[in-house]
Amino acid sequence: MRATKQTQQIAKQISPQRFYEITGHRLSPSYGGQKLMWIKDNEPHIYAKTYKMLNAKDFIILKLTNQFVTEYSDASSTCLMDLNKLCWSDELLNIMGIDKQKMPKLLKSTDITGYITNTASELTGLCPNTPVVCGGGDGVCAAVGTGCIKEGIAHSSIGTSSWISITTKNLFSPKIKALLIGLI
Repeated sequence: MRATKQTQQIAKQISPQRFYEITGHRLSPSYGGQKLMWIKDNEPHIYAKTYKMLNAKDFIILKLTNQFVTEYSDASSTCLMDLNKLCWSDELLNIMGIDKQKMPKLLKSTDITGYITNTASELTGLCPNTPVVCGGGDGVCAAVGTGCIKEGIAHSSIGTSSWISITTKNLFSPKIKALLIGLI
C-alpha cells in the first residue's frame, strides 16, 4: 500500500466514477499502475532504466519467448487499461505520468505469444518452437473455472485475499458503479 500518496494525486485529477468507467476498478494503491507511479516518484533511476512493466506470468513468457506481452485480465489489474477500448488508456497514463512505451503489447488470453526459444529450451527441457499461450490472471481464470460465465452468476474467492466476481453484461449500470466505487 506504499502508493497511497500517488493514489491521492490521481484522485485530484480524476473522479472515482470516471476512473471506474475506464478501468472497472476503484482507486487503490494496490494496483500496478499506482505502484509504477511510486517507483517513478521514489526510485527515478529504476523507472528510467525500466523497459517494460510486466506481471509475473508475463515475465515468464518473456523468458520463454523473448516477447513483451500481457493480456487483458492482467492489463486490467494495472489500472492503466481502458476496458471499453481494450487498449492502454492515454488519459490514465498521462495522469500518472507513465510512459506508454513502458507498457507491453496487449493480447487476448488465448493468443499465442510466441514460441519457446532455443535458449529457453536448453534451460527448461521444453521443445524448441513450442507455442506459448498468453493465459490469464488467476482471479479471472478461477472465476471461469467455477462456472462464473453467465449473467448473474457469482464466484467467491477466499485465500490470500478475498473477493467476489459477478458476471454481468452491464458493468457500468449505476447500481454496480456505485457499489464498486464505494458510494453505497
